[in-house]
Amino acid sequence: MDTEKASIRDIINNRVKGVKAKDIDMATQDYSNDVILFDIIDPLEHHGKNAVKKRLQEWLSTLAEIKNFEIRNIGIHVSETIAYCTSMNHIDAVNTNGNKLNMWWRETTCYAKLNGKWKITHAHSSVPFNPDNGQASIGLKPEQIQ
Repeated sequence: MDTEKASIRDIINNRVKGVKAKDIDMATQDYSNDVILFDIIDPLEHHGKNAVKKRLQEWLSTLAEIKNFEIRNIGIHVSETIAYCTSMNHIDAVNTNGNKLNMWWRETTCYAKLNGKWKITHAHSSVPFNPDNGQASIGLKPEQIQ
């Protein structure tokens, strides 16, 4: 299973490299064609690889500079044909209006082995919220686990 986990880590690393380079194809090369994405902004869901590419392009076009993008505190759990990964994702960037964006969010990514290769079939991103005011808690930072 270590080889399988290493393959999934390669997918994660490709996503990070792709986002940092604003390379949509690199960042999405390991998504399945019928992937379902639950993103941290609306709408509630995106269906299909083309929708994920479009969403990523929209997001990256709002960023003038990406200082850092990372996926860490990674937990990978693998069986023969299904896997999932939990992580804390971080972006440090400046948007096209000159505003700083420095936030963390949680992500769970599901994988299926399709034609011998791991593909992302579902990704769910979220941020916790304050139940007293209903506002997202985007200023939180994770503890370093790995």
